[in-house]
Amino acid sequence: TIFLKSDVSIATQFEKIANDLELDIGDHKSNSSGSTDGPTIKNCAYCRYLDGNIGQNERTLYRSKNFFVIPTLGQFIPGYLLIIPFQHIMSNGELSAEHLEEFKTVLEDVEYIIKLTFPEAKGILVWENGSGSSGKGKAKDSLVHSHVHVAPSGLTAEQIKEMSGFLYEEIELLDLPKYKAHSYLLMRSKDNNRWLINNNPKMYIPRQYVRQLIAEEYAIPGEAWNWRTHPFEEKMHETIRDISSALQKNFSELPERIRNNTSFLFDAN
Repeated sequence: TIFLKSDVSIATQFEKIANDLELDIGDHKSNSSGSTDGPTIKNCAYCRYLDGNIGQNERTLYRSKNFFVIPTLGQFIPGYLLIIPFQHIMSNGELSAEHLEEFKTVLEDVEYIIKLTFPEAKGILVWENGSGSSGKGKAKDSLVHSHVHVAPSGLTAEQIKEMSGFLYEEIELLDLPKYKAHSYLLMRSKDNNRWLINNNPKMYIPRQYVRQLIAEEYAIPGEAWNWRTHPFEEKMHETIRDISSALQKNFSELPERIRNNTSFLFDAN
């Protein structure tokens, strides 16, 4: 029997229950677990990657003015990419309208690249686990530097909404800054024009929840969805090779913007 205390947040209680039962929910800390310090640029893996401290940027597949694209650790399926702003922010909710418009064009290009490289993909699922503006409550090794997941998947935001039973609000992407104060789960709708968001501070959604659903979709057993314990680094490098090869093979036929933003991959040639 689980007794919830009215004076303690649901997120904090959920984390304690998970720890007591030795359940891995894919998070190190919940959204409001009481940590007093938010993660900083100094210990941000993405910022250190950009500084050349991790791999000399060898994972980058696409660069625009304000964003870069890399395959994710925990690459349990091929073609799973992240869109990340150069700016160290907690979520895309902190982006300006101009940068959100740029993000939309980057997302369009990333989808083109995935479809080009993996034509067998049943669809593409796009989502973000946005952290609250302060980053407080997150473990110092949590990747709270904003990053949007783009993964080959037949799942839709509407299906996930129905499966989870969580309440979502339908929004336009340019409205996202209204939701930056609290953590959220944001998913693009199946028509590609609208977005579904859960921004309820009393609702705890584990940050790897969507990854768990995709792993189930692909019938991947165990906890392979957990990037901390299953990094799948070789599969990540396979995705880099596959996408680089597809881009090089089709380079002259690519849209001009994609050619401009991926040409650095072939400069040495």
